[in-house]
Amino acid sequence: MSLDNLAEQIRKRAYEIWEGEGRPHGRAMEHWSRAETEVHPRLQLVALNSPLPAAKKPARKKTQKPPAKK
Repeated sequence: MSLDNLAEQIRKRAYEIWEGEGRPHGRAMEHWSRAETEVHPRLQLVALNSPLPAAKKPARKKTQKPPAKK
């Protein structure tokens, strides 16, 4: 199986998963990962042994101190 063919199969399966879940926004990576493990089960071993990236913390807004009272 060529890499191009594998990627195409994964893409199609991820799309099917996305549609099956009602086309939710923001879950593309989850659908892609699930499709990878369904299309090529050996990829699941890599996924299980790889740490998930840490979620980014939202940037804190700088607040200005109120002016000092005289």
